[in-house]
Amino acid sequence: MNSRIPLYVGGLLGPFGGGIVSAMLPELGRSFGVSEGAAATSLTAYLLPFALVMLVSGSLGERWGLARSIRFAYVGYVLAALLAVVAPWFWAFQVSRALQGVANAFTTPLLLAKLAAVTPKDRLGRALGTYGAMQAIGQTTAPLVGGLAAEGAWQWAFVGLAAVAAVLAVGPLPADEPDGERREPARLRDAWRSPVCWSAGSRSCPGHRWPVCRSWSRSASTTRSR
Repeated sequence: MNSRIPLYVGGLLGPFGGGIVSAMLPELGRSFGVSEGAAATSLTAYLLPFALVMLVSGSLGERWGLARSIRFAYVGYVLAALLAVVAPWFWAFQVSRALQGVANAFTTPLLLAKLAAVTPKDRLGRALGTYGAMQAIGQTTAPLVGGLAAEGAWQWAFVGLAAVAAVLAVGPLPADEPDGERREPARLRDAWRSPVCWSAGSRSCPGHRWPVCRSWSRSASTTRSR
C-alpha cells in the first residue's frame, strides 16, 4: 500500500492543476488585461495538449521507462507551473498551461501502468478505484483552492502546484523491474478479470457470458490444474 501512495497523489495532481483556474478567471483577466472569456481559454490550453499527447505518451513512456518518464514529467510540471507564476504576458501564461497539460499527459497513463505493475491482480480493481477517487478529489477541490488563492494572489496556486510536483519528482517510485528481474508488461485489462469478474460472481458475469470472464475462467482453471 505504501508504495502506491505516491501514485495516488500523482493521480490527484493532474485534474487538480487542470481545474484550478476555473475560480480565478476574473483575477487572471485583470492581471493580463484580457476578458474573462479569454481567460477561460486557459482551460482549453491545458486540456487540448493533454488529450493529444495522451495518444502517444503511453508508448513513449514504455520505451523510455515508466519511472524515468514519470519523474521527467513531474520536473516539466514544476517548470511549467513556475512559468505561470512569472508570466508577464497572457500568451506566456497560455504556454505554461499547455506545458502543464503535456506533463499531465505523461503522468496520468504512466501512473496507471505503474499502479497495475505493482498491484497484485486480486487487488487491482480496488487500487484503480482509489486512483479514480483521488482524481475526482483533485477535480472537485481545485476550484475551491484556486478561489482561495485568488483572494490573495492567484500566483500562489501555481507555487503550490510546483511544490507538490517537486516533492513527487524526488519522492520514491516503485522500480520498473523489481529485484533486477524483467517482469511481464502490466496490463490494465487484468482489472476486469480477478477483482471484477471473479469476485462479482454470477451478478456481473452470469454463466461467464462476457468474453473477458471466459478468458479469466480458463486461465484460472489452468493455473489451478498446475
